[in-house]
Amino acid sequence: NFLGAVRFTANLGFRRHFILGNDYESLTDVEVTIDLEPRHFGALSGLGMIYMNYGKFKAALVAFQNAREVNPHLPGVNQNIERVNELLKKQRIQLKKAFQK
Repeated sequence: NFLGAVRFTANLGFRRHFILGNDYESLTDVEVTIDLEPRHFGALSGLGMIYMNYGKFKAALVAFQNAREVNPHLPGVNQNIERVNELLKKQRIQLKKAFQK
């Protein structure tokens, strides 16, 4: 069906752009995929990766949690959630130190 083909194409575009480091194009493709299929766990996980790359750790955590909710057996999702939680903790510690000076 046409909608399935569009979702598939957007997801392939995301992967290609992400691997090549074209983050803006990756984000555009992943947003199209999620608009077409809000429960697309691969796109949700990809969105988390993009957010993580830009230091948007809270948004990354939400994206990874949403991906895990859709597919609890998604490889790497629990590790990504743990990693983002570690980064958030480091960020809070750095912020606290900055305000103590």
